Amino acid sequence: MGVDVSTFNHLLSAGFMTIWNTTPIPRDDIPTTAVPRAHHHSLDSAGALGLVLHWLNSTMQGVSLMQIFALIPSTVSHYLNFALAILLRTLKHIPEGIIQWPAGDKFQELNYLVTARHPLLTGSWHDSCIAQLIYKKLRKETPAGYYLVADTAFPCGTDQIAGRIKAPIKAVQHLPSDKIERENLLAFNWQLLSFCQTAEWGMRTLQDLVEACVRLNNLHAQKVSISQICSVYMPIWVQNEQEEVWAHFESMLFSKQHRNDRVA
Repeated sequence: MGVDVSTFNHLLSAGFMTIWNTTPIPRDDIPTTAVPRAHHHSLDSAGALGLVLHWLNSTMQGVSLMQIFALIPSTVSHYLNFALAILLRTLKHIPEGIIQWPAGDKFQELNYLVTARHPLLTGSWHDSCIAQLIYKKLRKETPAGYYLVADTAFPCGTDQIAGRIKAPIKAVQHLPSDKIERENLLAFNWQLLSFCQTAEWGMRTLQDLVEACVRLNNLHAQKVSISQICSVYMPIWVQNEQEEVWAHFESMLFSKQHRNDRVA
């Protein structure tokens, strides 16, 4: 989920720089009304944005961030917390960072992209981890015949949304005794598993603070224009390479999966 120079500068000018320079860094011994002293910061706004983006996009130990940005442990902790809060505020106020439920013809447009690749999943929708809000969306704002695809751990909700959430078969689940019915269920299940991999591609770089990461992921897809999800579901995907991922993902080694990643 790396960003290019243009996207980095866009985040700075969209509000990150202003907030960093005009807001005091929260500390227990300093009131929130204190006058900010940006000229005393160990990092300027660009350095702070670089720090938080580097942290979100890597798995390195904190000591590596200290060495790269020449900061002591307590400063890294304070700056990360502060910069992450500013990044989320900035992402909430730019069009590229928006998170919204589709409306009107958008359902059919998105549905077509999915069913072109998974013909058994007519009306399907993507995974989610915010159960209660999703239940409300499914009950009140989702057209009849559409449903959400989730993993096996996702709660299927109440009878009010029965049939609105589809998940792959659990290991302990009994299969139909009828051969044709069983084969149809297994074929449908295979496509559910294949489609669920899309969510894994989208969520691989997301960490604990899901909202900030999801918004940043949206920004990345639109500004950097590199998205593995788009490469699969849009007409510009590379048939031979991606087909191997879909058909044989469960038997691929991690190193081979990693080679299929696309980063800026």
